[in-house]
Amino acid sequence: MDRIAGDAVARLSWKRTDGSNGSDGVVVDDTNPGFVKGGSPTGWHTEPEGYGNRLTWTRNNTSNQPNYNWGRWYPKLKPGRYEVLAYIPYRYTTTARARYWVSHADGFALRIVDQSANGDRWVSLGTYSFQGNSGDYVSLADVTGEPYLSRLIAWDAVKWVKK
Repeated sequence: MDRIAGDAVARLSWKRTDGSNGSDGVVVDDTNPGFVKGGSPTGWHTEPEGYGNRLTWTRNNTSNQPNYNWGRWYPKLKPGRYEVLAYIPYRYTTTARARYWVSHADGFALRIVDQSANGDRWVSLGTYSFQGNSGDYVSLADVTGEPYLSRLIAWDAVKWVKK
């Protein structure tokens, strides 16, 4: 068979759309459809840094106030036990009292994370059983108990690693 000049070469790349990173676990970033946020739209800001080269941040509230800002990460999991880790970006994280709520098969767990001391790393929020439905999530609000608007709090990525 004669070869025709100008043969083409195709290179394929595969990317999962379910938030999974294969054996690294299921990651939901603040850019994924599994991340939802609410509260005052004027209070939200984004920066081109952190996990996946984007993070979302706002200033803190002392207590639950009208239009307080909150974000939730909803993974697509199979039922089972997972360690949950939150990625803390290096900047926009001056709060010492980020209150992560983990919703799992046995209820809720509150984990308080000092974001200011854990920048640029994954921080474990514990290991829990999950049902594999919409009741599985991690939630973080801007309510820290620190003086009003005195701290920055960031929402970036959360990862579930099968155990």
